[in-house]
Amino acid sequence: MANLPDTAAFAEILKQLTFHLVVTNLGLIKIPQQYDKIRIEALYAPAVLSGNAPERVVGVSTLGDRISLTIVFAPPTDVDRAQSDRAVTDFLSKGVKRLEDAVLAQSAIKNAQSSLNK
Repeated sequence: MANLPDTAAFAEILKQLTFHLVVTNLGLIKIPQQYDKIRIEALYAPAVLSGNAPERVVGVSTLGDRISLTIVFAPPTDVDRAQSDRAVTDFLSKGVKRLEDAVLAQSAIKNAQSSLNK
């Protein structure tokens, strides 16, 4: 925590950048999933917008064998709300499709390697 930049300074840096998508990856979170009668099944990463719409932030974390995505979208202020909702849904659908394709490709590689080792 001591090595993290000052949040105000970091916010100023973000205001000067232009980007279409920000992806944060907390990686594999190694914490107990069971606390007495409470079980954590998924962990959704926090997402903070810079305030410069349009913005898209995808937070990724993995707990146990489950990946969790937090998706935050701030549309331009001059866009119709229904149009904005369709754009967000399309963005999410494309992102999930890419993730599924990556998982299937990785599985195919592992299966091919396993077949070669037999």
